[in-house]
Amino acid sequence: MGKFDLAAAMGLAKVSNLDTVETRMIDVDLLDANPVEDDLSDLCESIEVNGLLQPILVTPAEAGHYRIIAGHRRTAALKRLKEQDPERYRQAPCRITRPISPELEELMGQFIACVASFFRSPSGMGGNAGYRKRALGNAAS
Repeated sequence: MGKFDLAAAMGLAKVSNLDTVETRMIDVDLLDANPVEDDLSDLCESIEVNGLLQPILVTPAEAGHYRIIAGHRRTAALKRLKEQDPERYRQAPCRITRPISPELEELMGQFIACVASFFRSPSGMGGNAGYRKRALGNAAS
């Protein structure tokens, strides 16, 4: 059975080139991220122990840089770790995508940020400490 194409099923033109994604190591200084004000200590510790478990999703930008679609917190954590160990955290695995339109790229970024925020929030299904405490507390009752 062939790959299902939602755009074709809806009678739309090809929406993106996401099926031509490549993964490559990119210097973290070339990743243009939004500012992150969260506490990144748990994420930094996780990256130190386990490495980066999920590549950062980027799209090419100007002057050899890449705009981050998903992975702003991971990039911020890597940049913080790079201050302590520049050689080990100099590069990060990135999935490079080439969306056809800036509008689609913006929508993808907003959607991914919304989902990521939900899974990190105490009321969401994320693996943060508050959620784990409530889940374990309910299980113990």
